Amino acid sequence: MHYFDTITEYGGNILQSPEFHAIMKQKHHFVSTAGIHSIRVAYFCLLLASILGFFGLTLNRRTLVRVALCHDLGMAGRKERYHTGHDCCFLHPVNSEVIARKLLPDITYKETDAILMHMFPLSTSHPHSREGWVLTIADKMAAMTDMFAAIRKPSWISAYVH
Repeated sequence: MHYFDTITEYGGNILQSPEFHAIMKQKHHFVSTAGIHSIRVAYFCLLLASILGFFGLTLNRRTLVRVALCHDLGMAGRKERYHTGHDCCFLHPVNSEVIARKLLPDITYKETDAILMHMFPLSTSHPHSREGWVLTIADKMAAMTDMFAAIRKPSWISAYVH
């Protein structure tokens, strides 16, 4: 099964929610939206799960998709909701977890912990499950992808890169 099929299978209800539609409009990392970023995070989570599977580490893919799609739901309306970037950094996981509880009545402790702890190492609390660690790493990978896309290639480089 292709990763995007897995994302749709386990996260279709999240992707169709008004809360996710709101983050599809929320600017994030200069060139992306929080929604596109969250889909990238889900993709990286599944990719990492596949790689770790080769080493015998089993991860719950359903959990990975759900936490990836929910981890930044608290970003919606960030300019109005948070006074500073620092506030946003540390408070959006709490707001994301509250929204995730609304969207996922069967949410597990492992899922809420992963959402709440995904800002590690900026926050001092770390995830307590493999899935939480994978979310945290995938979030940083997706953020780097977003940031690298924001860096434009200098015009002079085209003479060397074809």
